[in-house]
Amino acid sequence: MEQKKMKPLTATQEKMRVKKLDAIKVDLLSDDEDVVLKAVKGVKKHGDASIIEPLLLVLNKMDDTEVQNEIKELLYSLKDNNTVSELIRLASDAKYSDHGQLLLSAIWESGLDANDQFISLIELAKQANYEQLIEIMTIVDQVVLGEDSTEYEEAIKILRDHIAENAKDERSQLWVSITQQLTERLVG
Repeated sequence: MEQKKMKPLTATQEKMRVKKLDAIKVDLLSDDEDVVLKAVKGVKKHGDASIIEPLLLVLNKMDDTEVQNEIKELLYSLKDNNTVSELIRLASDAKYSDHGQLLLSAIWESGLDANDQFISLIELAKQANYEQLIEIMTIVDQVVLGEDSTEYEEAIKILRDHIAENAKDERSQLWVSITQQLTERLVG
């Protein structure tokens, strides 16, 4: 799952990488912890954003501490910014709600750039639990959108509307904090 500053793969090399990745996905479904652990380690070399969901399925079904730790370490060391949209999509999926905090913390732990997914992140904040909102606040703190304030303004409006509709929700103070973070950036 590394994004290296190398020349692009040839069509043949990419075909071989995809074939290897498909084999890894099959191995991730194994009930043999050694096979799964080897597959997880293979993800580092051959993986891309499509492997994140299968890794979550492994987290759901396998209690082996070494496998669990290897997957978490892998998620915390992502290098490809193309994984951000998949991390946010999966964090939004109720099927993976137990891993939402892990997926969001992987974004900032890995130092990934969430700028292109900023509004998706704000939309996720509306449904996120308390722990996930803390992670979102950390990511928002790292987002730099540049001179154009349009996305900041849009995000503030989304959150203010949501707060108005959900003022009694226990998470409203965190939504207010994110809104304040964004407002301070606008004011500069």
